[in-house]
Amino acid sequence: MLLSLRTVCYLSALADHFSHKLEGLWDLQRDSVNVGPEYFGHYSTHIFTKEAEEIVRRHDRNKPLFLYLAYSANHEPVAVPPEYEKQYMFIDDPERRTLAGMTSCVDEGIGNLTETMRKHGLLENTVIVLTSDNGGDTDFGGNNWPLKGKKATLWDGGVRVPAFVNSPLLHDNVRGTKYKGLMHITDWFPTLLHLAGGTSPSKKLDGVNQWKSISEGAPSKRKDALLNINTLNSVLVTHDPKPFSDNPYFDIRIQSAIREGIWKLMTGKTGNTHWIVPPESQDVKLPEEEETELHNVHLYDIAEDPGEVHNLALQRPDVVMRLLKRLADYYETYVPPQTQTEPQINFREMGDFWHPWV
Repeated sequence: MLLSLRTVCYLSALADHFSHKLEGLWDLQRDSVNVGPEYFGHYSTHIFTKEAEEIVRRHDRNKPLFLYLAYSANHEPVAVPPEYEKQYMFIDDPERRTLAGMTSCVDEGIGNLTETMRKHGLLENTVIVLTSDNGGDTDFGGNNWPLKGKKATLWDGGVRVPAFVNSPLLHDNVRGTKYKGLMHITDWFPTLLHLAGGTSPSKKLDGVNQWKSISEGAPSKRKDALLNINTLNSVLVTHDPKPFSDNPYFDIRIQSAIREGIWKLMTGKTGNTHWIVPPESQDVKLPEEEETELHNVHLYDIAEDPGEVHNLALQRPDVVMRLLKRLADYYETYVPPQTQTEPQINFREMGDFWHPWV
């Protein structure tokens, strides 16, 4: 997806990377115009890179530019041109081999776009951020080892993602270093807004400006980070000993997770509890899994136990109660998830093309 002088995107998350169709309907648009036939047979990563480069070429370098490029890869369906997959023939798992090829194609696209920006003089005063939205999906060749869980879970395998920042605006002391502070994806908006010299349209943002932390190595401005509260995914398990089941702050049957410093607290249904070892590391011994479904409260020291092996809830009830109170604070402004409704639109009359609907 591109957001700048024009917008090119899929409306869905599952469009075919080559045909650009989903369920027989076209799903590739430029400014709400169907361009699926124009790009039929062309790979999505190549298309989005080409469109992004065109925006850069047409841009007046004397004016500010915000370019948002969200590749459809590495999302399912898992597919890539053969030339990218051939270099990974040593990977036995065919789906993981294809996923590796998709990653290389994205890497190539980012390199091509960066080179285009350099040629047009747009790198001298630019901040490039690369990040992901969730952990790998182990059902489609992804892997999060040594972290537990996968996409759509609140284990760190589902919520911890790689990211990097490249810019001539970074101080020398932070170049080539790892940022170890706490940061949430919502922090990008106020951070980039600050860099652009803008002002927030609201004082009640979920994110905080982290530019000094990123560019200078200052301590994170976050004391905690809410990972999720989901009342639609609550569970009626009551095996936790007191005081957690009758705490005065938060209903521990609700699925939730929160980070504070080294601590991570999870309540309610945990989802996939497995560690998936990469195919090339089958000799690794997996940790012994705990009976996660017998408990509604899980507390982990992420600094010492990034794989979330040892539930410390019973050993540190003081931390549990403090974080349950913090969850209660967040819950006061909680907005329930919006359920999907059937589209009230006749797509056949709209040229067999996916359109936004209300």
